[in-house]
Amino acid sequence: MKLTIDEVERCFEVLVRMLRDRNVTDIDTRDRDIYWCVMSGDWLDFTAEAKISVGSLDDDFSELKKLTAKNPFPTKVDLERLAAVFRLLAEDFFSAKSGVDQ
Repeated sequence: MKLTIDEVERCFEVLVRMLRDRNVTDIDTRDRDIYWCVMSGDWLDFTAEAKISVGSLDDDFSELKKLTAKNPFPTKVDLERLAAVFRLLAEDFFSAKSGVDQ
């Protein structure tokens, strides 16, 4: 399977519009910081036991805010950080526990 960068961009646009339509104006960690994550090289490798590490939402948010500055220097890790933000959004706004329609 493949997605073009244009398709990925369209997905972001649709998802951001959905959040705005639901009056989501910011993403709050609500004092949650650390989370479990599977190391980059391990999450697709089912031939061995995955190595688990700890991520930090506070660190992720802080580093992603730097991308909003003039002349940002994006890295591969920023994609992983943004994935954590989307995971948090999914947990908060689209889980059965949140009461928000899926």
